[in-house]
Amino acid sequence: MDDRRSFLRYSGEGGSTGPDATLVDISHESLIRQWERLRAWVQEEAQNRNTYVRIRDDARRWEAGAGSLWEDPGLTQARLWWDRCKPSPLWARRYGDGFAAADSFLRESEKRGKNGCARADLDRILEMA
Repeated sequence: MDDRRSFLRYSGEGGSTGPDATLVDISHESLIRQWERLRAWVQEEAQNRNTYVRIRDDARRWEAGAGSLWEDPGLTQARLWWDRCKPSPLWARRYGDGFAAADSFLRESEKRGKNGCARADLDRILEMA
C-alpha cells in the first residue's frame, strides 16, 4: 500500500511498527482528504464562520456609526442562518468577541424593517386618501 495515502500509521514504543505496535497515529490531512463527511463539516464550519464574521463586522461598523442596519434580502438570509445554526457566545468566541453586538444588530435591523414596512403602509394609505 502506498504510505502517502494511508491515514493510519503504527508507531510503538521503542520503534516497533505494524499492527502489533502500541500507538496508532492518524494523519489528519489524509483523514480529511479521504473522509467526505468530515470534509463537508469543515467546509460548513468555514461557511458558518464567514457568515458570522460578516454579521459581527457590520454590527461593529454600525455601533461605531460607520455602517447601517441591514435590509432584505440580506437580513432575511442572515436571520435564517442564525435560526438554523443557533450560534452561541461560546462558539462565536473562536472567531473573536462581538456575539452580543451581532445579535443586537440583527434584532435592531429586524425592528427597523418592521417599522419601515408599517411606515410604508401608512404612507400608501395616506396617498389614497
